[in-house]
Amino acid sequence: MGRGDNRMTAATNSLDNLISSNRRILIPDYTFAIRPLVRFLTHQPLNMLKHAVLSASILALSGISNAFAQSSFRESDSSVFLYGSHSKHRIFVYQLAEVEYVTNENDQIVSLNTDTNYLVFERKLIRKGVSVYSMKYLSAYTGKGLGVSSNFSDTLRYLPYEVEFDSTGKLIGLRNWTIFRDLYLADATRKYRENKIDANQYDQIRKFFETRDKVEATVAQDIFSLFSMFGKEYTLTGSYIVVKETASPFTREPVLMQGKLQLEKPEGTKNTITAKGSWETDSRAEEKMKDDYQRIALMLNPDGVYNQLNQVRLTSETTLYYNKVQTKAMSYKLADVVLMNSTTKARLRTFQLWDLVD
Repeated sequence: MGRGDNRMTAATNSLDNLISSNRRILIPDYTFAIRPLVRFLTHQPLNMLKHAVLSASILALSGISNAFAQSSFRESDSSVFLYGSHSKHRIFVYQLAEVEYVTNENDQIVSLNTDTNYLVFERKLIRKGVSVYSMKYLSAYTGKGLGVSSNFSDTLRYLPYEVEFDSTGKLIGLRNWTIFRDLYLADATRKYRENKIDANQYDQIRKFFETRDKVEATVAQDIFSLFSMFGKEYTLTGSYIVVKETASPFTREPVLMQGKLQLEKPEGTKNTITAKGSWETDSRAEEKMKDDYQRIALMLNPDGVYNQLNQVRLTSETTLYYNKVQTKAMSYKLADVVLMNSTTKARLRTFQLWDLVD
């Protein structure tokens, strides 16, 4: 097991301890020439350009059949259909605990942020088998679908997300994606007029947010991460070779991570299914990211004086706990880690089913 693997394991195992106090920890941010992937939860004005560069990951599950008809979810000892009944409730709530941290070459934590919020989904309408929910991030949940808006400087989390599910619980997409697109474009226009970005950068941002999938990948990563596996049939007798698309830490260009996804019924359980996945970048992706870094570093430092990037690696691990009686995700854990030279940056998320209201 390499050093990066050890750090991934340590990051995953430390999550429960770091969030047990349920409090926000703010430590001064460690400064890097270029900050990759991890979005730190600090009280700073919204930087739209930063969010545009750091687009979120989308899980692409290849080779997974969607053969079962929606009206019949037959199962056997060798397969399972992940039907999601979350879209049958008027309100459903997931608690989201987040930890983001940076370690230096001595494995000392130099930046650490934790936060707990609630993703509250409230159904607005059902039409032709499609359920439309309004999802809001709340810092407190009262049990009635209402609470106090999260104390984030990130404007995106103040907006309602209109989310569509089909009758199997499969996520269709973000219905009001154009609102988020317009927000990014307005911010880019303001920055261009104030000479904070040049014409080329403005054009890149405008082109990036032309399509729905790019907007969804940037602004709705929590939603897509939580529900990406529903509405599909899976085998319990083997593993899937899975390609996961994420963004380069230094550009908006896609980077592929290869790995495996395996579903199984844990020993001693009757209705629990776990889905565990692990991914990492290969040598070709890592060379491409090094080239991206050098190109951006030279652009920012024309004198050629900047920190050299000798090693870069992206790893990701996920664990879904699904109950066949509840037909819901009871818990979902994600750990995304970036290793740059001897520095580690990690983002850990845990979703827990919190409440249901009919």
